[in-house]
Amino acid sequence: MNRIACVVLAAGALAACTRSPSEAPPRLSLAPCIVRDVAGECGTLPVFENRHTRRGRKIDIHLMVLRADGPAAASSAVFMFSGGPGTGSTQMAPAGTGWGRALRASMDIVLVDQRGTGESHPLACPSPALTDPAAIFGHVYDAAQLTACRDALERDADLTQYTTDAAVADIDEVRAALGYERISVYGGSYGTRMAQGYARRFPERVRAMVLDGVAPFDTVMPLSYAVSAQQSLDRVIAACAATPECRAAHPRLAADFATVLARLDAKPATATVRTPTGTTAAVAMGRGDFAYAVRGILYDAGAVATLPGLIRRAAATGDLSEFAQRYWNRRVSLDATLALGQHLSVLCSEDVPFVDDQEIAPATSGTFLGRYLVDEYRRACGVWPRGSIGGDARALVSARVPALLVSGFFDPVTPPEFADRTARALPLSRTIVAPGSAHGSAQACPRAAVLHVLERGTLDGAPEVCRGR
Repeated sequence: MNRIACVVLAAGALAACTRSPSEAPPRLSLAPCIVRDVAGECGTLPVFENRHTRRGRKIDIHLMVLRADGPAAASSAVFMFSGGPGTGSTQMAPAGTGWGRALRASMDIVLVDQRGTGESHPLACPSPALTDPAAIFGHVYDAAQLTACRDALERDADLTQYTTDAAVADIDEVRAALGYERISVYGGSYGTRMAQGYARRFPERVRAMVLDGVAPFDTVMPLSYAVSAQQSLDRVIAACAATPECRAAHPRLAADFATVLARLDAKPATATVRTPTGTTAAVAMGRGDFAYAVRGILYDAGAVATLPGLIRRAAATGDLSEFAQRYWNRRVSLDATLALGQHLSVLCSEDVPFVDDQEIAPATSGTFLGRYLVDEYRRACGVWPRGSIGGDARALVSARVPALLVSGFFDPVTPPEFADRTARALPLSRTIVAPGSAHGSAQACPRAAVLHVLERGTLDGAPEVCRGR
């Protein structure tokens, strides 16, 4: 009988469950496929949904391999992890023909849809955004809709089994099935937790890692959102004030923003959203909706150029339709790519339960977001099942793995300070701040260093990039 080696760090909590050295890796066959206009090889690997008991339902883990240019490179690979949580990593396929194309001179690129995302038993929830735009305003999460989605998903899924640790163990089964002894790992946003989690559980399998937009394990994400977004906005306002052309066009930017907030504190605004079919819908935009829209805009480095004008026009006219449109566009995009059920299965197990009531006011007061997102996530997690996590799952990772940590100066969710704190726990690490970037910076000035570390597996000789902020 094959033996399974399992390490459990807390009662009922899976930390890692791996095959013993004597057990043969699972078989995995690949076939040609095209994802987002990128050609590669795709396949599925069945794994136990419950990795602790290793009994009952199996789910298929979907993956894509973008092969290296030469057969000699077949033993080397970089695994790329997408953000969210909730987006499938196969959606990153364009990176293999874009900013990461140079990696394929010497290594395969492997993209695995994390359990619950993409085509790996996705935990998707229906959304009314396309058919009824007004229905998505006034809240981020509707408890009744989430309850219905939970009940539907539970017919074919144990929602407590879709944690980061479980997904990390899936990844190692994929690695073994594909025959790679050691891999480089890249993660963006939440994908940085996947990369860190893999390095924590399987450090001997990691050559190097790049973390792009670092999400530390010891940060309670909903609680950190307000301060990080406020810092991002303050930096955009300061950048405008430091630029003569922007300063001349928007001499009262901070005051204009305060004017919009004051109006919304008094009453919601009526705004208009236009759909791709040409129809328009009236929506009621409250302060929470507006703040969430601003936060979404700040994810893009282009906000430095566009946000001041949006604020000025809203303050001058009282019309928030431009913000409502951005809000709606982003929601529709997320609905198309993000499996909300998996998003909540992670955050309702690994973050939201650790929000301390006494910490909410100090962490959110004086910010444009306030406690809005904290309350929204707590409401959502009130109806969503909570999975178990390992006793060390909220500790910073300290694996002796060469690690490059990349941040965008204007990032509203994973600011450079997160990378600095994470790096202090990693004995072999280096941080880079991209001065003109926001959330996700590997394609910007850090690119040469990112490619060097992933391909060569070392920080030694990595080029100096992104001087100044």
